[in-house]
Amino acid sequence: MTNHLHQDNVRFTFDCPLELHTMVKMKAASLKQSLRDYFIGLLAKDLTENPTQFLDNKHFKKELKRILEEDEKLMKKLADR
Repeated sequence: MTNHLHQDNVRFTFDCPLELHTMVKMKAASLKQSLRDYFIGLLAKDLTENPTQFLDNKHFKKELKRILEEDEKLMKKLADR
């Protein structure tokens, strides 16, 4: 029997500061939600309130480069803690 709940799903895996994880876990528990459901709700809410702006290829590459540079700086700050 095929489990249909896992079809068309993608797994997110990322590192998170321990204090932030603890606070998010407590927030989700207070709402009687799993972390999974809490994050899906946050993502859906953000996408609804802040619709994606589509970029042409040139602008996409420029924006991706900017995001990766910012991410690299953030990861360095977190690693230095």
